[in-house]
Amino acid sequence: MIRVVGIIAAIALAATAAGCGGGTATTTSTGSAAATTASTATAESAQGGAPRTSTCASITTPTTEGPYYVTGTAALTGGNLNAAGLPGERIRITGHVYSGADKHTPLPNAIVDIWQADADGTYWPASNGPADGYADAELRLRGHVATAADGTYSFTTILPGEYEGRPRHIHVRATSGDGTQDVVTQLIVSRPGDRTPASADAIARSLPACHTMRFTTVRGTPTAAFDFHLAGA
Repeated sequence: MIRVVGIIAAIALAATAAGCGGGTATTTSTGSAAATTASTATAESAQGGAPRTSTCASITTPTTEGPYYVTGTAALTGGNLNAAGLPGERIRITGHVYSGADKHTPLPNAIVDIWQADADGTYWPASNGPADGYADAELRLRGHVATAADGTYSFTTILPGEYEGRPRHIHVRATSGDGTQDVVTQLIVSRPGDRTPASADAIARSLPACHTMRFTTVRGTPTAAFDFHLAGA
């Protein structure tokens, strides 16, 4: 297993360049809302029902893609990001991809690219570049799904682990089918009692509260919803 440990210090010192590092920043009003949501995110859960819907009502806020983005990863089979069966708590993320800030223009055939750390906070690989530069066994918890005709997408994965200076989070990139609209952002999946809550992370604080996932247990799986709103070309 390739571990993140050897480069954590460098990431922490260059957080704004690397984008996966932590850091200290002044808390904004947006960040305060995110921190409040984080403290109750997974405590609000019930059997059955539907996932809580993203309340973002504006163009999706971008953030840096970080140092571990691998291009050209494969489409997910059955929407399962954890096809390798790595240990961890199973979760589901679902939602829509829209063009513009409203919900009137769903984007079919948009690509939602996903990458994250495993339950121990390790990226597979802890590097970047094109996917064809790695053996299959080196690529884990990476891949993409395409939206349906109504703009919906869904994937299952495991709860990512924390690592030095960062709360639990999932990287996502949504791109329209014609490639003219694109955003890279992060979904925050902090748990109460984590070593690094969203409130202690500069990147999480820079994102609107709707980027902190609020899970509902649906058919036995903690499930949250996030809608992408892509800016026009």
